Amino acid sequence: MGKYNFKNVSEKKEVFVNTLTDKNTYSFKSMGKYNFKNVSEKKEVFEVITDNPDNIHIDPICRMLLNSEEQLLLHPTEANIFFCSRHCLNIYVNVKTNSKK
Repeated sequence: MGKYNFKNVSEKKEVFVNTLTDKNTYSFKSMGKYNFKNVSEKKEVFEVITDNPDNIHIDPICRMLLNSEEQLLLHPTEANIFFCSRHCLNIYVNVKTNSKK
């Protein structure tokens, strides 16, 4: 997304919403303000709501929202696990392999 200097939460939300490919299928619900590590003040968190949740996946490594099949990199052997990149897939496979030792 690049570097932005936001003045308020609605500006941040607007930039995020503008990156979505099909804006009409999503809505946002405020979940309140939360504390995060290495962030000095509470930040508002939103839940992404969609009519078709089967089209939304979250990369288990970087937690990136994957909302289109073009972005998805499938796990080679496990169903319903998707990644944003080969790098995240490799980390996942290495962690799983090392945890079985």
